[in-house]
Amino acid sequence: QDIFLKMVSDQHFRENFKGGGFRAWLNTVARNRAIDFIRKHRHEKLSADGEMQEEVPEIKEQSFVGRLEARQLIEQFRANELPEKWRDVFEARFMRQLTQREAAAELKIPRTTIAYQEIRIRRKLEAFFLNAQEVS
Repeated sequence: QDIFLKMVSDQHFRENFKGGGFRAWLNTVARNRAIDFIRKHRHEKLSADGEMQEEVPEIKEQSFVGRLEARQLIEQFRANELPEKWRDVFEARFMRQLTQREAAAELKIPRTTIAYQEIRIRRKLEAFFLNAQEVS
């Protein structure tokens, strides 16, 4: 979710994509962000008895402006790029992050249809964000 939000709200982040496999790039970015997060938030301090204890501070929320920009880009994608017939799948899988089986049960359509539409939506998302990067 953090990577998706970063991709939606941060133009500089999108500009770092230099071609190749978009999914592979996102996986690499997500893995590296997770490693950086753990390194950044793993602080150790001495307890009263001299033993090391791990302390993980609270995570600051994304800025209001970043969330607003992300919301605007998502709405723009929904309105201009996403076909009406795929909107329920987009909401279930990408926005609410249901599993394919949960989404299929809720929408009362086969899981294979969910999988097919998800692939098509991902392609549209990729094209949308790459075009948004070129325009900006």
